[in-house]
Parts: sequence; C-alpha cells; structure tokens
Amino acid sequence: MIDTHCHLDLYPKPGPVIAEADKRGMFVIAVTTTPKAFLGNMRMIEGRKRIRVAVGLHPELVAERHREVEDVCQLMAKTKYVGEIGIDGSPPHKSSIKLQTEVFSRFLTRASELGGKILSIHSRGAAALVLDEIERNGMERCRSFIGSVARNSRSNVLPNSGAGSVSDLRCFEAGKDESFLLRCLAIGF
Repeated sequence: MIDTHCHLDLYPKPGPVIAEADKRGMFVIAVTTTPKAFLGNMRMIEGRKRIRVAVGLHPELVAERHREVEDVCQLMAKTKYVGEIGIDGSPPHKSSIKLQTEVFSRFLTRASELGGKILSIHSRGAAALVLDEIERNGMERCRSFIGSVARNSRSNVLPNSGAGSVSDLRCFEAGKDESFLLRCLAIGF
C-alpha cells in the first residue's frame, strides 16, 4: 500500500502509526504544513526506509506564516517531496488568495529550478487559480487529477512532456462542489 498524502505529525501519537506502517511494509509520503513540521518529521522517521517527508507550507497558513516561504525553498534542496502547497479559496482563506497565489508560484518556480520534485498540491475552492499557476510555471508531469467533471476539460490544457510522463490526466468526480485535489506524482518512490 502507498499513502501519498499523510499528515503523520497531526496524529495524536505518530510513533505507533509510523511503527505500524513499517510493520506492514507501507510506503508513505508524509506531507507537512510548515518548515518546522518538516524538520520534526525528518527526526521522527529517521531510519525508516519506506517513509519520505515532504516540505511544505499549507495554503491555510500562508497569511500568518508567509515569512517562512524562503525556509521552505531552502529545505526543498534536502528532499525530493514538496507538499502540502497550493491555494485555498474557501471562505475562511479567500482574503489571502493573492498572497497564497504568489507563494504557490514561488514554490513551483523553486521546484522547477531544483528539478525532480514530487508535489502534493492543495486546491480547495481555487481550481482555476491552481491550474493557471501550474501552466504558467510549466508543470509537465501530472500523474492524477481528482475533481469535479466540470474541471476535466480545463485540466487537459496541461502540457505533456512526452517520454517518461503520463500521457493523459485521469479525472474523477469528487463531489458536487468545486473543490478538488490535484496531485502531481512521479512513478517510483
């Protein structure tokens, strides 16, 4: 089993969860919400062969923690995995959407500069903005698209890099609202 989006540090007792994942031979990508959480997760999973930690700054936290953007960008050099990043357009976070978009663009630019990154992208209530930024930043390898059928045709505009990339985006209904999740994953761990 592979879990590509697990908030290990948000479990009340992450130690037993990590031990159980190890016991079952699970592969886990532990996404984080802040650079500090990334560093804590790295310590927690030390020596684990099937758990990887992604560095991120959750879009719900961008308004209050945007000063940590460059910390995330520096830490990207220490991991292949980036997340959770993105844009949240839900009512409680709509007021910071411009800042979230700037931060998300910065993360995409940095990931492109470093190359070879696997991203987990949050896009609640901000599907069009997320797709705009992905297109603007030349994202080429999208493994899966989960969202409303209404977004299916828009997702097809994402470029395909050819050899080694997925030839199409698979679209799935996620509910009647416009929230969806876009995850960009590479094949392999």
